[in-house]
Amino acid sequence: MWSVVLGFTSLWIIHIYMYTEKAFLKQRKWLVEYNAALASIYFMILLGFVDDVLDIPSRVKLVLPSMAALLLLMVYVGHRTIIIPKPIVSYVGFEILDLGRFYKLYMGLLAVFCTSSVNIHAGINGLEVG
Repeated sequence: MWSVVLGFTSLWIIHIYMYTEKAFLKQRKWLVEYNAALASIYFMILLGFVDDVLDIPSRVKLVLPSMAALLLLMVYVGHRTIIIPKPIVSYVGFEILDLGRFYKLYMGLLAVFCTSSVNIHAGINGLEVG
């Protein structure tokens, strides 16, 4: 429970800093990405709180990370390539893979997998401290 309070408190401090820093508000593109990242963090804090209070099943836990990843991927306009790990390069024959349109799908699935695996792993053996 205290982790939720700490998470929201730190995010409110970030919001206060963001709106008091005048140079930060002049960069619209940066502000949109920043707000999307903060909204994603809010969704993940909400997932942690709802999971602790209601003990929701694992299949329901896929919705909030998907929404959080969707927020970030909607504002992303960078490179759409991934670097292949060195041990696998000899098998595939190239070091950089351009995913093109599939990049956002790949990153969305990766974000949901990472958050879900950490959440499930922490619930199994109590590694998550809070």
